[in-house]
Amino acid sequence: GGVFPGIAIDVHDVWAESKLYDSLKLYDRGVRNETLWRFFLDNTRTPSYVQGDTEAMIATGKLGEKRLHELLARYGRDTVMAAVEEWLDYCERMMRAEIAKVPDGSWEADAWLDDDGRNREKPLYVKVKVTVDGSDVHVDMTGTEPNVPTGYNVPFGGSTLPGFYTALRSIFLDEARFEEFIPQNDGIFRPIHVHVPEGTMFNPAFPRSALSRACPVNTAADAAMKALAQVVPDKVSAGTSTLTASVYVGYIEEKAEYWVHIEINEGAYGGRLGKDGLDAVDVLVANSRNTPIEEIDWLFPLRTERYELRPIPPAPGKWRGGLPIVRENRFLSDGAMTTESDGTYEAPWGFAGGADGQPLRITLVHPDGREESLYSKNTNLPMPAGTVIRWEQASGGGYGDPFERDPEAVLRDVADEFVTVEQAREHYGVAIDPVSMTVDAAGTERLRAAR
Repeated sequence: GGVFPGIAIDVHDVWAESKLYDSLKLYDRGVRNETLWRFFLDNTRTPSYVQGDTEAMIATGKLGEKRLHELLARYGRDTVMAAVEEWLDYCERMMRAEIAKVPDGSWEADAWLDDDGRNREKPLYVKVKVTVDGSDVHVDMTGTEPNVPTGYNVPFGGSTLPGFYTALRSIFLDEARFEEFIPQNDGIFRPIHVHVPEGTMFNPAFPRSALSRACPVNTAADAAMKALAQVVPDKVSAGTSTLTASVYVGYIEEKAEYWVHIEINEGAYGGRLGKDGLDAVDVLVANSRNTPIEEIDWLFPLRTERYELRPIPPAPGKWRGGLPIVRENRFLSDGAMTTESDGTYEAPWGFAGGADGQPLRITLVHPDGREESLYSKNTNLPMPAGTVIRWEQASGGGYGDPFERDPEAVLRDVADEFVTVEQAREHYGVAIDPVSMTVDAAGTERLRAAR
């Protein structure tokens, strides 16, 4: 029920986001509040979708309540609560044990966001300082950009804090490195302390809007990784692409209702010690799955005309950066589009001699075929029937010296058409016979020695 359907970037306060519901109960002691339900659904453009989502969450809560009562009946309150506390304490002990392996100290990193969605070509500064003190980690964002006059702010408790929790957990408690089971609970986060001055864009002062919070929090989390790369290089990846979201909307006259489709476009991770970057995945804080194109084409007046890996060489490194997707969607009827994204200016960073990735590109193809480059953030941009939006996501950074990459890995990349024979020679110092498609060991040795 906000000023525009779906997500909007250029909104000036919380009242422009939507209606404000201050902890009102749809159910009170098990009784459905029909008046509030009517008010709730009357103030959304897609009441059937919203009601379905809300009813599903309520049903999930009821199932959780039922199973909790079953546990209490079977084991007793004292036993259940003791087990809960032990799970929390167990995770805290695991996290503290890993943090304590890092020498005490402070490390800093910074990053830039493109703009706030209104004031074009005015980048926003992000600063992160990470301090390890014994078995505790302190994150400080003092010096970060003040809150902005649009919805491109990030609420502290709901997004900034979980963003750092996610990044630090992935660094210190990566499940792939542990044989024992690691429960997911709040105990992991007890040793993590985050300070963000109020009035900055990652802790905005009321009534600043934070409607478009998802994208910038990934940049902050990535900066925390970049800071810790200075002390635990074996536990981080090179720079990753940030989350990008496209919101496609339209109005169906014969049904007198709106349609809204939100697409999270897949990016890529940077390379990490011993592994290449992951291709075409959601990154860092994002945890959503892609929507099958058959479902999109069936439910909405959209047609997916291209969906594949972006045809660019991955960022060179001993472990190369991941490749993102390129996607093209055509509007089959008049509609509008909002884009929440970033990274058209600053590419994901390379690490330890690895190359930077390539930045995001968004292109609007008008019905007459004319192409127009877009800024990363757009609010309710008209999309006449026949218009195509092309997303070329940012690629992950490379990790380590490319001239130390296994020549056979380079050959596989050539076979997979990720790099050409010429790029293998130029970027990796690997000579490949274009006829036999084998590595020329002697030629490779000469190329690498001559660098």
